[in-house]
Amino acid sequence: MAENENGKGGDVTKFTRILAELKQVRGMTKNGYVGNQDVLAKVRAYETADAAADVQAHSAAVRDGIDRLAILDNLTELYNHRAFAKELQAELKRASRYHHTVVLCMFNIDGFDNLLRTYGQLTGEAMQKVMGSIIKAGIRDGDVAAKYGGPLFAVAFPRTSISDAALLAENMRQKIGNQVITHNWQSFSTTASVGLAEFPEHANEYDELIARATEMMELAIERGGDRVVAV
Repeated sequence: MAENENGKGGDVTKFTRILAELKQVRGMTKNGYVGNQDVLAKVRAYETADAAADVQAHSAAVRDGIDRLAILDNLTELYNHRAFAKELQAELKRASRYHHTVVLCMFNIDGFDNLLRTYGQLTGEAMQKVMGSIIKAGIRDGDVAAKYGGPLFAVAFPRTSISDAALLAENMRQKIGNQVITHNWQSFSTTASVGLAEFPEHANEYDELIARATEMMELAIERGGDRVVAV
């Protein structure tokens, strides 16, 4: 008899379901990055703009003697963009030196703009706090989680295969979907679209890895959301 979702049989079923979502798309070749150039351009533009804003925020936090604010997002208490960029770039250097993998996972809160229009900014912030808490609880020692920007979150899984990272991401996705949030006398729930890519298999550089994971996240959204898609 097959075991339930929490048993070994459930894990096998979950793994099979995730594998069915894995889409074989253009990957890394010997000649370099061949992903979606439009997505890469957007990532690079965001990285440039957000890096400038992070420098200002970091300087203000240091000036005020608030070291914690220099590395953490004040809403979710995950790494902020600046700290995440530094940590991920360092992790990729280690991975290149010691020949191990790093899987990057990008989370998007489905329908976030509609949520803001329906419930307001404070409820949107409450949703981001819940998302951050679930991600924080779902990572392991050595993983790096961040509020990347807006409704986007990022998690780096060092020394992890993409299939194992997909299982971790799937567990988080399920918990996000099962979470009922009550705020301002309103109860609601939301889902997440998740995309994964692996260094160095799918990208050799920091911004290219983010672009590939973002590309898969956008594919998850196009497929209806509330799912995990990996290269």
